[in-house]
Amino acid sequence: MIMKQLIQKVKLISILLLVISFVGCENDDVELPKVISGFTHTMNAETGTVTFINTSVNSRNYFWSFGDGTSSTEINPIKTYSVGEYNVTLKATNVAGASDTSEDIVVISDVGAPIITLLGDTTINIALGGTFTDPGATATDDVGGDLTASIVIAGDVVDVNTAGTYIITYNVSDAAGNAATQRTRTVIVNEADPCVADTAQSFAASSFNISFKTDPGTTETVGETDKLLLGEVGYEYLDNPDFDNAVNSSCKVAKIDKAAGANYANVQIFTADKFNLTDNAGFKLKIFSPNVGTKVLFKLEDTNNGGINNQVSQLTTIANGWEELTFDFPESDTNKFNRIIIFFGFEQGDALTIHFDELKTYTRTGGGGGTGGCTGTLIRAVDFPVDFEGCETFMATNGDVKFGDAISAELADNPSPTGINTSAYVLKVDKPAGASHWEGIQNAFAADFNSSLTFKVKIYSTLPNIEFQFEISNDPNEPGVGNPTPIKKTVTNANVWTEVEVTFTGVPPGGHNNFVIKPNDIGGGTVPISGIYYFDDVRLE
Repeated sequence: MIMKQLIQKVKLISILLLVISFVGCENDDVELPKVISGFTHTMNAETGTVTFINTSVNSRNYFWSFGDGTSSTEINPIKTYSVGEYNVTLKATNVAGASDTSEDIVVISDVGAPIITLLGDTTINIALGGTFTDPGATATDDVGGDLTASIVIAGDVVDVNTAGTYIITYNVSDAAGNAATQRTRTVIVNEADPCVADTAQSFAASSFNISFKTDPGTTETVGETDKLLLGEVGYEYLDNPDFDNAVNSSCKVAKIDKAAGANYANVQIFTADKFNLTDNAGFKLKIFSPNVGTKVLFKLEDTNNGGINNQVSQLTTIANGWEELTFDFPESDTNKFNRIIIFFGFEQGDALTIHFDELKTYTRTGGGGGTGGCTGTLIRAVDFPVDFEGCETFMATNGDVKFGDAISAELADNPSPTGINTSAYVLKVDKPAGASHWEGIQNAFAADFNSSLTFKVKIYSTLPNIEFQFEISNDPNEPGVGNPTPIKKTVTNANVWTEVEVTFTGVPPGGHNNFVIKPNDIGGGTVPISGIYYFDDVRLE
C-alpha cells in the first residue's frame, strides 16, 4: 500500500515537472515583430539620378539590388542610371535573421533633346546665277550619339536664278521622340553687287536714325557700303496713313507688301562699320500694322560670320495704329555686327501690308549698375513674396546669386512697366549663347515650404517660345532628401510680361526650402542663342 502511494506521488511530481518545463519553454521563445520591406523613390529625369527612400519596418539591415549588377547596404542609397528599365529589390532583415523582400521597376526615359550644329554660315549671300551647296549640319544626342544621318532638311529650295531670300530648316528627333531645337539657314540670292538698285537708303552708320525715305525710281545715290536691301517684299515710300497721332506724325513713311506664304519677308540694312551694343541697349522702330499680333523679328549679324548673330522679336499690340516697338539686346562690348535684318510677319504666312518709320537706338540705363532700387548691400530673400524692389534678391546660402559660369544676374529696371507688371525694379538674368543648359538662379528661403507647393512668378523674355525649368530642393543639401520631378513651362510671347504658375506634386519627405529657375533649359548641351530674362513677384500660394 505504501509502495503504491509512493509510485502515485512520483507520477504526480513527474507530470508537474513536465508542465513546468513546457511553461518554461513558452516563456523563452520570444516572437519578434514581423519584418516588412518597402521603399519608394524620386527621380531626376534629366540626369537619371534616383533617390531611394526606405520605408521598411521592424528591420535592422538592408541589401539593395539595383537591377544592373550593382548593390548597396545603405539605408537610403542614391543611384544614377543610364536609359533603360531596372528591377530593383530590397531585402530587409531583423537581428534574428528574419527577412522580407520588396521590389519595384525603375524606368529611366530619354528626356534630353538632340543638339543641331550648323556647318558654315547661318546666312549665305550668293550672286544671281551663281552656285550654292548646302554646308549641312551635324546632330548629337546624349543617348543616341551621332544623329547627323537622321537630320531632316526642309524649307525653301534655293533657286540661284531667282533673286530672293531663302530659308532652309534643319530638324531631328531621337529614338525617344525628343525633338531638337530647329536650326535655320538664310540664303540670299542677290541681283547684283551692291544689290540695292532703286531701293537703297544711304545713312550714317553711327547714328542709327533711319527714316527709310528713299523712293524707288528717284535718282538718290547709294552710299558705298551703307545700304538697305529688301527681300520678298514690295516697297513704297508714301504718305503716312495716320499722321494725326502722338506716336508718329511724319508726313512720309515706308510701306512693304508681303505676299501670302512669304514667311521671311524682310528689310536688311548693311552698315559701313561694325557696331556694338555697349552704350545702346537696343533698337526702337515705329510700326503701323493692320493686325494685333504681327510678329516682328529684329536680327543682328556679322556679314562675314553668320555664327555671330543675335535676335529679338516683338508682337504688335495695336491694329491700324502707330506704336513703337522696343528690341532689347544683351550688352556687346566688341564691334561685331554690321547687318540688321527686320522680318515682318515672321513665319506668319498671311499676306501683309505694313508701314514703318524711324529706326533708332536708345541708351542703356543699366538698372543702377546692377543694383536696381537697392542702395545698400544685396541680401538673400527669406520669405515670400519676392518683389526685388529693395536689396532682397535671389541668393543661395553660399552667397551666389546665380549658378553656372556663363550666366549673370542682377537687379535692374523693369524693361517694360506695362500690363501685369508696372513695378520699378526686377531681377535681370543674362544667359548668353554657349552657356550650359542647366545654368540658372536659385534662392534658399529661411523656412521649408509648406504643404501648398504652388509657385507663381512673372517672366519677361526677350526671346519667344522659351522653356523654363523649375525645381525645388534643400539648401544646404541634406543627403537622403529626395526632390520632386522638375517642371517645365514655356513662355510663348517675347517682350511682354507673362505670369507662370508651377505646382509640385509627389513631394518626398524632408526639407525643401530652395526654389530654382533655369531659363532656356533646352535639356542638354549648351544654349545656341543669347537671351535676357526678367523675373518679378515670386510667390508661394
